[in-house]
Amino acid sequence: MGSAVQTSPAIVDTGMFFAYYYEPAERHTRARETLDSIVDEDLPFGPLFTTHAVLSELATLLLRKSTHDEALRAVTEIRSSESFNHLVIDRITFDKH
Repeated sequence: MGSAVQTSPAIVDTGMFFAYYYEPAERHTRARETLDSIVDEDLPFGPLFTTHAVLSELATLLLRKSTHDEALRAVTEIRSSESFNHLVIDRITFDKH
């Protein structure tokens, strides 16, 4: 009987998403390889989490550095992906911490 690989949950932040979607980014290739490997379960991370604040910041960065269409495509792709869990951080949760 083989042992199951244990995974660690991970929060994907703006930097990772930006490098993934913005081709001129210095770490674009590494971000794509890493995130694709996590989603394909080749690296021991998961489940993956992100927040509305991260997606908002990503959209702003892509709007400034790229195009509206690219920003919309990236945020839509992430929001519709089953690979990412979207954490809701409401005022009560925020104020508690």
